[in-house]
Amino acid sequence: YEAHAELQRRMGSELAGLLGALLGGRIAPLLLDAGCGTGSLLAAMSKRRPHWRLMGIDLAFGMCRRAAAGGLPIFC
Repeated sequence: YEAHAELQRRMGSELAGLLGALLGGRIAPLLLDAGCGTGSLLAAMSKRRPHWRLMGIDLAFGMCRRAAAGGLPIFC
């Protein structure tokens, strides 16, 4: 799955940059990644913005299990 998710990674990185620029350091938002898959975007965001509150949801139990291994709250 991860080997074929290059477009998702690029879009997630762009979105993270835009959100960071838009919000600045004023608040610590709650970011919900709907359709989080393996949680790669959430993992990247937790490194870039450690003060943000992050959580993910996905319909696939296997994806949720893998994403939850990263230590962030994941809901299936």
